Amino acid sequence: MAGTGQPFGFTDDGAALDELAQRPISKPEESGVVYGKIQTRGIAQDVFRRASLRAYGRRCAFCGLSFEVALHVGHIIPWSTASVAQRLAPTNGLLLCSTHHSLFDSEILTVALDHRIICRRDHLHRHHWTDSDTRAAAALYGQRMSLPADPRLRPSVAALKYRADRLVG
Repeated sequence: MAGTGQPFGFTDDGAALDELAQRPISKPEESGVVYGKIQTRGIAQDVFRRASLRAYGRRCAFCGLSFEVALHVGHIIPWSTASVAQRLAPTNGLLLCSTHHSLFDSEILTVALDHRIICRRDHLHRHHWTDSDTRAAAALYGQRMSLPADPRLRPSVAALKYRADRLVG
C-alpha cells in the first residue's frame, strides 16, 4: 500500500506476518478470517508455517528435530482440497522435519486417529530397507507423535479421518 508506511501490502489491515500467525494460535476458529486477509498462497503458507512452529514448540512432531531451517509444515487435508479455514488452521497441519514431511506426503508415514504414527512399509513393495530407512520410518510405527500443548491446536480427528479414507495402496 503505497504511501501508508505499511510494508505488508498483502493484508488489508497492516498486520505483520508474526501477528497473523498468532491469530490461528489464539483463536483457531478464526483461521478462515486470517486467510481472507492474505492475497497470495506463498504468504499464506508462511503464516501457516509460523503458526505451526509456535503450536509444536519448534520441533518435528515425529522425531523432535529442532533445526528450524529443516522444519516444514504439512497439510493433513491437502491445500488443493482444504477449505479456506483449513488452509491455515493448525488443526490441519503437522510440523515435520523435511524427511518426515516427504514421507508423510508420499503416504509412507501417516497418523492414526489416536495420534499414533503409522509406517506403511507395504506401500514400498520392492524397496530394500536400510538401517537409516528403518530408523527414520519403520521404527516410528506405533509411537505417539508429539502434540501441541494446547488441545485446540492438535490435529483434528476429522482431518486425520479424511486423510486415512483417501490413502491409496
